[in-house]
Amino acid sequence: AEIEERGEVAIEARIFNEIVRRLNGESVTIETDDKFAVTILSGTSEFKIMGQSGDDFPSLPEVEQEKVYSIEQAKLRDMIRQTIFSIAANDSNKMMTGELFEINGEELKVVSLDGHRISIRKIQLNDNYGHITGDLALRTVSEAMREVATSRHAFIARLGGDEFAIISKHANDEDLYQMLNELNLLLDQKARNNFKKFTVKFSVGYTPIDNPSYTLNDLIKIADRNMYDQKQAKKAAAKAGV
Repeated sequence: AEIEERGEVAIEARIFNEIVRRLNGESVTIETDDKFAVTILSGTSEFKIMGQSGDDFPSLPEVEQEKVYSIEQAKLRDMIRQTIFSIAANDSNKMMTGELFEINGEELKVVSLDGHRISIRKIQLNDNYGHITGDLALRTVSEAMREVATSRHAFIARLGGDEFAIISKHANDEDLYQMLNELNLLLDQKARNNFKKFTVKFSVGYTPIDNPSYTLNDLIKIADRNMYDQKQAKKAAAKAGV
């Protein structure tokens, strides 16, 4: 843009947007006088509106960029769509005519309210690679478990989310540990083949079904604890460079 004389003027966004939509020229000229009367020219179009002093409005704060987050366009659009209905419809309270975007750790929270209703939507931001990569990770797990289960005449079940289970029979502990080792090696191999840009690690927990007093939830909790301990051991080994 060519600027003949620098200055600041505030124009109501809704009116300015309507004017821009009606302009029919290839170039646009915006002029203002010392009373903040604004003239907008483009082709055969000419509009005159009143503005306000730019000094009456605070400048946008400069945000220091410490960490960059990425989010899928569809996911962000859904968050806005699910909260925008409770934004204030009038300008009586300008604080309520927009939405609050807040990042706390790896969680993004969007909030809107109009004095009567409040809408809150939260998502986790640690999924930087989207659903396609997440689905590939699930397929990697299920394929490895299916191959191991088939070779040992066992069967697999999906407990929900990203957790699967193999129900298998073993003559002794050595046979069990051998199967777990086969599964871990196969998971690592498939992870290296399927994920080139980053490293994916899987954790496996197990529990024997030899106590008749255990419920299904008890068994899952024991396996979860075993799996959590394995995750912590892997993290400690990675930190130590082992």
